[in-house]
Amino acid sequence: MDHDQTTALAVRAQESCAYTTSSAFAGVGTIDQQPHFRPVTRRALMAAVNTAGKALGLRPATVVVLDALLSCLPCNDAKTGAEAPITPLILLTVFACNDTLCFRAKGITGRQLRRHLERLEELKLIQRRDSANGKRFPLMRQGKVIGAFGLDLSPLLARSAEILTLAQKTRDEADELRGMKACIQKLRNACLGLNLAEDTLCFVESTRALLRRAGVTLLQAQSMITRLTEIACASAPLSVDNSAVENELEMETKAKETTAADGQNVRHKETPKSYTKKTFGLWIAEVWERLTTIPAFYPETGFVAQMGW
Repeated sequence: MDHDQTTALAVRAQESCAYTTSSAFAGVGTIDQQPHFRPVTRRALMAAVNTAGKALGLRPATVVVLDALLSCLPCNDAKTGAEAPITPLILLTVFACNDTLCFRAKGITGRQLRRHLERLEELKLIQRRDSANGKRFPLMRQGKVIGAFGLDLSPLLARSAEILTLAQKTRDEADELRGMKACIQKLRNACLGLNLAEDTLCFVESTRALLRRAGVTLLQAQSMITRLTEIACASAPLSVDNSAVENELEMETKAKETTAADGQNVRHKETPKSYTKKTFGLWIAEVWERLTTIPAFYPETGFVAQMGW
């Protein structure tokens, strides 16, 4: 009987404490208010945020602030110190002061921190849980944190699956875009070798500058591939006709070099032999004989005869 009374009193005391906490500290962040989500490591979540940051509307500096907030979560194993996944059983309300957050965010100023926090709140990635005086602090019970006033990361973790999917989609699109750029470059080089109109040539040359833009989308790349393919196909018949004409001219030239007979009597053309050295030597000897003054200084045995001319 005494045991039952003690248990009942303990239960009523806990309910009273819970009621007192929720009523006296309205807006406090607690574990029971957090949404359910699949456990995810901080590293995997930040990698996804970095990849899909542009699609989420985040600037690089804002991503750094978000990384600083995630680093304040108690998601390390108490025994080994290794990083453990973030689960719904971990308090997601960060109560670190501005100085700590500025230090972990690569030394930004307090003003910059406030601006980035406002941006994260606009994007519904965090939720402010301010106390009456605007300070961030934890609520303790029996040496344990049961809640906190601060910056709640529950909206971010609630969208973790969406962000991971978006990051994978972004990586797939980047790989596809890389292959499309290689295709565009190949088509561009092929089109530059064709005889194109001035406006068409300007478009082909402009594709190089378009490929260098960081914001090229798959739709734009596909449009360029379609246009370059049309240009290459439209100019292909001209190239075939030109090659056919060249082949015909070459065949006519070869026909002229052969005999007009039916193939019965074939004249073999022999490559004329060159007697350059002999002819040149005879020419030098003739010129030497016509000279009147210089041969007197150079005996014949020392020049013409010695050279074998």
